[in-house]
Amino acid sequence: MYKIIWWLLLTLLSYSGFAQNVADTHIITLPITEAEGFGLFSPEFKELEYDPAEMVSDEWNNTREAVTGIPEHWDKPVVKRIIFDIYQFTYQNYKLGALSEDFFNSAKEAWQWDPAKRALYEQPIRCYTHIAMFKTPSGVIEYKLDTDNDKDFRDERTVSSPIMVVALANGAKPEYALRVQYETYVNGKVEKKTIPVLIAQNKEDRLLYGFPVHGETWFKKKRLVLRGDVVSTTYDKRTLVGVDGKKEGFKPVKKEAQLEVEGENYLNMGTDANNLMLTLGVEQPTKNNLVYRKPMVGDAAAVFSGNEFTTNKPVSLKDYKGRYLYLEFWGSWCKPCMKEIPNVKHARQNLDPALISFLGIAYDKPEELAKTIKKEKITWPQILHSKENKIADIYDVRNFPKSYLIDPDGKIIAEDLRGSKLVKLLEKYMNKRSR
Repeated sequence: MYKIIWWLLLTLLSYSGFAQNVADTHIITLPITEAEGFGLFSPEFKELEYDPAEMVSDEWNNTREAVTGIPEHWDKPVVKRIIFDIYQFTYQNYKLGALSEDFFNSAKEAWQWDPAKRALYEQPIRCYTHIAMFKTPSGVIEYKLDTDNDKDFRDERTVSSPIMVVALANGAKPEYALRVQYETYVNGKVEKKTIPVLIAQNKEDRLLYGFPVHGETWFKKKRLVLRGDVVSTTYDKRTLVGVDGKKEGFKPVKKEAQLEVEGENYLNMGTDANNLMLTLGVEQPTKNNLVYRKPMVGDAAAVFSGNEFTTNKPVSLKDYKGRYLYLEFWGSWCKPCMKEIPNVKHARQNLDPALISFLGIAYDKPEELAKTIKKEKITWPQILHSKENKIADIYDVRNFPKSYLIDPDGKIIAEDLRGSKLVKLLEKYMNKRSR
């Protein structure tokens, strides 16, 4: 009889969450279930860079695999990986010897990642898949996605008209996503799963990918919704949590911020990624627990301040009031960021400095930033992101490069403007506002 009662108690706790006192903090853990769709969150994507001439020169090249079944008439096709768990992928290739210990340690430092916080599988698992792309003579990019994850595209259909990102922003459902088979390591075992992968296209005809998935749990009869990493299926870097409700009033909070549920505040302590459990703490908010959220076009730009890297002079958002500001988050370790430097240089040289200023927020090591500024002859101001200024955190930047165009009144009017047509794009938005 006692065994039955004990089993029932354990079952109840596993589904409804349990509480215990740890260091005078009331801890609540809640099981997370996975759900499809973006839910109340705005769609997030990462660019699939199309460059037939691109050659990976660092150790990531050692992790490449041969694929088959690419159509013969595709001239100069580009094959990319879509990775569902970059941490597992990096760890297993390190264990295989494809990535050196120095490279592995550099990745940990750049990502501020501690592998000890989550159990990872030492043997290779299919935590990624491949996509093959081809640009037609008319400039349209066609693609094949390896949905069964067998490295063979012969049995995959060709998609030649991806959905536009703007359509998703206007409420289109993510049924356009293709379902992909993959493997994940959770609860101490390898599991085979399928995940929706949404390939979209932006106004600059670039292909993007994202995962229309989110997490759900229940607390105090309220459904909590969660989003993890920007372009991953994990919660290693980020756990955004919000209370289900109307989208216009939805305000998710990040880790170490206060979540209000039924009039009470709970500290978002992040996710136990090993067991898919959300952890909340009953703790009074303090001035250090700032609530950040990803800024959207139309929002007032979040206030920030820091010191210019070269001169050490104080810089803040208010310094740019009355002018447009092109704000770019980047790092010297980020290959797409480095490819953008000539475009920003060109834009700065060809736009009126009385109308628009340029400011970089470098997510980097001081010594690497100093070398890059000198080598690339970067002359516009740079602020090094730090634990003190937290600028990348304030803007919730987890994907680089990331740019915002802020108008003279301090309002965000565009994001992710880049490429060889940067001058025209900036002029377009500046002219639009002046009408």
